[in-house]
Amino acid sequence: KKDLHIIYEGDNEKNSCIRNLFVLEKNSEIKVFEHFYGNSKYNIVSELFAADNSKLEHYKIINQNISNSVIYHFFGNCKKNSKVKTVNFSFSDNPVRNEINLYLEGTNCDTTVASMGFGKKESSICDNTVFISHQEEYCKSRQIVKNALKSGAKAIFQGKIFVDSKAQKTNGYQLSKAILLNENTEFNAKPELEIYADDVKCSHGSTTGQLDEQALFYLQARGISKVSALELLMAGFVQEVLNNIQ
Repeated sequence: KKDLHIIYEGDNEKNSCIRNLFVLEKNSEIKVFEHFYGNSKYNIVSELFAADNSKLEHYKIINQNISNSVIYHFFGNCKKNSKVKTVNFSFSDNPVRNEINLYLEGTNCDTTVASMGFGKKESSICDNTVFISHQEEYCKSRQIVKNALKSGAKAIFQGKIFVDSKAQKTNGYQLSKAILLNENTEFNAKPELEIYADDVKCSHGSTTGQLDEQALFYLQARGISKVSALELLMAGFVQEVLNNIQ
């Protein structure tokens, strides 16, 4: 049981190509925290091999002062009874691509992918691409991706749940939501299910909209200022992602 804190703080405006390899032995547990700072253009590839009964909690924070783009690829192979959770927060005003590929190769795997992106400028692009492949029975996966956008920011979600013919009793859940705080923002979603087993529970949903005007009026009618009401509604929107943090 260990905690690992990785800090990227490249000061030079150059390409930083880094490969991380995480090998979890049987019955091991680890928490990995990754923080991104600096002026580098990051291209990160992280590979995970999770053995039987292992557990990974992975948290990634891309800070607002990043002056370049961040491309992050996460590939994971999960064995029997392993648990993998990866949570991403992006505050950058520059493009961020977060690509996750998880292959559930043992029974009773449990995986969670959660992401929250805040886009505040026209140069901001929050791009989440998630592929989870259920290859054995009794596995569970969750995808929760949310974005709050304003001032010309854009967000993209491409999510797929694949269920092999032998992956019976699969439980797959996928949700993507975006709040557009200005008219000139944009959210593009492409949720997918590809299922070859007949005894599964899989669902996906995607919504795009503005803050609820009726809820805003309700709060203001009870003496809450407009700014505080907006903060409460935004906090409620973010909470489902925050719930995945221990």
